[in-house]
Amino acid sequence: MAIIKKIKRIEKKVCIGSMNKLIRLKVRSLTPPLGDTPDFGETFSQLVDVWAMVETIVGEEIFDDSNVRRLITHDFYIRYLQDITFELWLLYPAQIGNTKELYFDILKVENLNMENEFLKLRCSDRGDATKQVNWN
Repeated sequence: MAIIKKIKRIEKKVCIGSMNKLIRLKVRSLTPPLGDTPDFGETFSQLVDVWAMVETIVGEEIFDDSNVRRLITHDFYIRYLQDITFELWLLYPAQIGNTKELYFDILKVENLNMENEFLKLRCSDRGDATKQVNWN
């Protein structure tokens, strides 16, 4: 006689009231180097402003498409939007107690429970939005 074991799914839900941080999703475009400089320029254009819940992460790493280990520093939970991919960038505007805007590289986009209700954006802190690429 076969023994049946039930497998239960862990339900992941986000409290709408916890989505109290305004973030901006941006599209990045690269411009070729000008003159003798080897540095590419980058410009960010506004895609959409959304409300999010922010969670800081410690000690998690993933491998990206080129087998490079990337450190996950934050998870952002937002309402489901159809065309959100890891190719976008996230700007976390200055909040109360924080005077700097921060850019985040979106490493992974996860559709929670495959219900098209919430997205979990796994991000890596890129740093201060006002600093140059090679600053000291």
